[in-house]
Amino acid sequence: MGRPISTSSNIDAQPSPTILNKNTYNEIGQLKQKQLHSSDGGASYKQTSKYAYNERGWIKGQTSPEFSYRLGYDTLGYPQYNGNIAAQKWGAGSSYPNLFQYRYDGLNRLTQGNSTGIVMQETFTYDIRGNISSLSRDGGAAHAYTYNGNRLNQVSSFTSTYSYDANGNATTDGRTGMSHTYNYLNLPITATKTGTSMSYRYTATGIKLRKTVTTTSPAATTTTDYISGIQYLNGTIEFIETPEGIARKVGSSYNYEYNLKDHLGNVRYTFDINAGAVRKLQEDNYYAYGLRKVATAGQNKYLYNSKELQEELGQYDYGARMYDPVIGRWNVLDPLAEQMRRWSPYSYAFNNPMRFVYPDGMAAEDIQGGTRYTGEDALSIFTAIQGSYGVEPDPIKAKYFVSNNDDYYGKLPTVEIKGNRISTLEAFSRMIKRGMSMEEILASPRGLEIGIMIDNYVTYAGWGTNNPIQDFIFDTVYSTVGGEAAGYLFGKAFGYGMGWWSGGAAKTSSNVLLSTSKQLQAKFKHAVDFGVVGNYSKANAGKFSSAINQHINSAGVQTIKGTYRGQSVIHYLNPNTGLNVISSPSGQFMSGWTLNPAQLQNVLKHGGL
Repeated sequence: MGRPISTSSNIDAQPSPTILNKNTYNEIGQLKQKQLHSSDGGASYKQTSKYAYNERGWIKGQTSPEFSYRLGYDTLGYPQYNGNIAAQKWGAGSSYPNLFQYRYDGLNRLTQGNSTGIVMQETFTYDIRGNISSLSRDGGAAHAYTYNGNRLNQVSSFTSTYSYDANGNATTDGRTGMSHTYNYLNLPITATKTGTSMSYRYTATGIKLRKTVTTTSPAATTTTDYISGIQYLNGTIEFIETPEGIARKVGSSYNYEYNLKDHLGNVRYTFDINAGAVRKLQEDNYYAYGLRKVATAGQNKYLYNSKELQEELGQYDYGARMYDPVIGRWNVLDPLAEQMRRWSPYSYAFNNPMRFVYPDGMAAEDIQGGTRYTGEDALSIFTAIQGSYGVEPDPIKAKYFVSNNDDYYGKLPTVEIKGNRISTLEAFSRMIKRGMSMEEILASPRGLEIGIMIDNYVTYAGWGTNNPIQDFIFDTVYSTVGGEAAGYLFGKAFGYGMGWWSGGAAKTSSNVLLSTSKQLQAKFKHAVDFGVVGNYSKANAGKFSSAINQHINSAGVQTIKGTYRGQSVIHYLNPNTGLNVISSPSGQFMSGWTLNPAQLQNVLKHGGL
């Protein structure tokens, strides 16, 4: 299933490879044990961590002689029953002298965090837009935040104010007083203040290549290059990234350093092997929003969420943007702001930083490793598929399918994503949110399972076993898997035998646009143009999605390649009624409404809106 079992490393023709890790998994594919560093071919390992999960598949904790933690959802603190973390305790081995308890408001926003042992205390309040309005730490005075819309103007304890460019990027950091400039991807290219100047260089797609820092006291220039996992300092290799940490260059050889992390990917304990035993190099703790509290100082700068700390800025580099843990906010607009309209484009982790993380600084992900089902977007696609053929879905069966992760043939299969087992429905939802087209989804390594799931859904929810979407699924996966192998897999999976895949069903074709629940809600003001009346709800969102797909497959609709707000799009226009649906070239629904006469002529003549 693609789960990594072990990783070995051999640098500069060392006498024998070092086995960096050995992983074992439980019955549903979750990591059960990780062993680190073997120099004797796997006969023994220097460090072992064991992992535990609750009955829902949520991570409960990790145990090792160096670092252990336990999470409480409905225990250890104020009980939570929705996936929020009520508390965590941590220590080493079976000893947990430190306890951090959390409280939330009715919108699942973190309002308090208080610890015993290593003392860390925080209190938060929020405004109606979801921005932090006040923050206090360790019993100190509350720092008041003032805003212009969602843009932070000032924090009461800072002497400077924030200013922004036309794209919403902070050009003046009110906390540090640094001035920033940005490139066309809204990535910082310079940062300056008295005595310090910085510059960054990127690829055309935004991958960081170089950071240069110049200081006047002491007078020095430091250049860091980032080349495919190898980090150079002033032209010399500093370290090479490994799956478990780094291989740091020491003289003419390399020394392996390992990181032990908590459920958020925060590096808590860094060690190497010295004289055949584990040697602690660094230990770190964190406030809820990522502010670091050093326990044992060291050289590792990849810390909160395993992101690199830009010490000169006091921010973490997530890739798409940088995050300030002192104030608990981004200083750059969310690149996916159009898809996150319920949230401030500067807020961090939906104001629930103990549960959500950002792999790359764009969309936040739940730390439950995908085991927590959230397939609403996939359901909207299923109803759209049915709607595109004029079939009314059975709402009772559809709801059962989603609520129970169960279809006509029983429990849905699970798939593995980045080492975690998740439902096929959840995998489908994630692909939709990434903007993948249906063809791309079905041609992916998970396409077969997803195709089976879609077919089972439409069968279960009212179509029966001879339906047009089967042909679309088959044609796409067939071209990827190929030949009789695909037919055999489909015949076995669907239970229809070989007759269906070899041509037993009548061939038809239809377009299906993908749309997330957030996008449907954002454009629901136009739903009445498609015959959907009433306020937004999940049921009406399904009707809206079905109506959109019925429209694009209706007789008389013209397909016109053009633009919308400067982006390349496809218009599905009925010139007689003026009703138009706009999609991305990959098949992602963007918007749609009845055009006025001027708009209609623009689309017909120029393809533009």
